[in-house]
Amino acid sequence: MHIEFTAARDRQYMIQLARTVTARARRSLVVMGVFLMVASLPGLAGEAWAVLASLLVFLVGFSLVMIAVRLVGSLVGRMPEHMFTPRSYVLTPEKLRVVSQVATHEYRWEAFRVARPVPFGLLLRLAGQDSYGDIPRSGCTDEEWAQLGEFLAQHRLLRAGTGSGTMSG
Repeated sequence: MHIEFTAARDRQYMIQLARTVTARARRSLVVMGVFLMVASLPGLAGEAWAVLASLLVFLVGFSLVMIAVRLVGSLVGRMPEHMFTPRSYVLTPEKLRVVSQVATHEYRWEAFRVARPVPFGLLLRLAGQDSYGDIPRSGCTDEEWAQLGEFLAQHRLLRAGTGSGTMSG
């Protein structure tokens, strides 16, 4: 396998990427926030200090929900301009190489724990970290994408349930 292409990650791509990568954290924030808001309700029927404490707990819960709602837009809005410039991708049997305006990253395939196909591309989770690399789907031909899927399946990087070489998100 030898695949080379150049692709730019536009704002919509980055929004999808941020939504996917932060889904678990956003879900946790919403669950905690809703729990705090509901737990604060009985205190509203109490005395002045209980009402004040309940309002404070309710506001903390509401704040957690709002953070979850605004997280993706906030992350994408603060990304530097170079995140949206074209990158060159070189995929070989030994490694993945990504070259941008400001950096070059090389990863041996062993550095990744799992590959997860998503509608806009491929997420590669680094082993031992809660970090991801990504490969945009837009830069590959259908043949190259299928070839990459077969490679990832052979190296047991595709998640269970994606099928052998199946790269549909």
